[in-house]
Amino acid sequence: MSAINKLSKRDVDRHTKAGPGGKLSDGGGLYLQVSAAGTPLWRVKYSYSGKPRLYAVPQGATLEEAREARELVKALISEGRDPVQVRAVTKKHGETEGQSTFSVVMEAWLSKQRAEWAPIHYRKSREALERDIAPYLGKHPVAMITPMMVAKAIDRISQRGAHDTASKRPLCEPSRRPSFSWELTSG
Repeated sequence: MSAINKLSKRDVDRHTKAGPGGKLSDGGGLYLQVSAAGTPLWRVKYSYSGKPRLYAVPQGATLEEAREARELVKALISEGRDPVQVRAVTKKHGETEGQSTFSVVMEAWLSKQRAEWAPIHYRKSREALERDIAPYLGKHPVAMITPMMVAKAIDRISQRGAHDTASKRPLCEPSRRPSFSWELTSG
């Protein structure tokens, strides 16, 4: 098995300054190449249905964001979904960057719940989501969040010792996924 996360920010900067030519691999199919115009471009090479595929990470992504994209690609493949097709469907349905991310949907859902909840419940729910879920899922489009990504976020909650919070599993069970179902019904 090949190593992953082989690159440092310094490696990336050096490769980018060197200009076009060659690929710089971070492992796990993720690599950086520089366009003829000098733009650094991250790509994730993967196989789907026995065919080689290439996932283009959004331009301007940092090394960390590119690594997150690689993990997203792996998660979607493990669920039998082609990442390029998932992104195409997401774009086709009008979900653009920043409009249907988990953080945007979470904010809209919390605003809707505020009128129905006691102030203390609202505050605790907001704090829990902001602390435990948003840092890991916040910038991802809702349509691209996988159960594996949610499970990893919940594992992080458990690892910090908040077993009661982790056991509530607020996002995993379909009947307890308010922000996802709200997003789907709100158009």
